[in-house]
Amino acid sequence: DYETIESVIASLEEKMEQLEEELPKYSRDFVKLNEITKQKEETEAMLAAMQQKYDREHGAWSDSILQSIVRM
Repeated sequence: DYETIESVIASLEEKMEQLEEELPKYSRDFVKLNEITKQKEETEAMLAAMQQKYDREHGAWSDSILQSIVRM
C-alpha cells in the first residue's frame, strides 16, 4: 500500500535527520557516538529497503495503468 510505504519512508527520513543532528553532540563520547552511528546505519538500510519496495510497487502500479489504457 503506497500510503503505508510513504509513511514509513517519511518516518525513517525524520529519524535519519534526528540522528544526524545528534552526531555532533557526542563527538567526544565515543560509546554514544558509536551507538548513534550504528542506529544511523540500520536506519539507512531500512530506508533503502523501503525505497526499493516503493519503486517496485510504483512500477507494478504504473504497468497496470498503462495496460488498462492500452486495452481501451
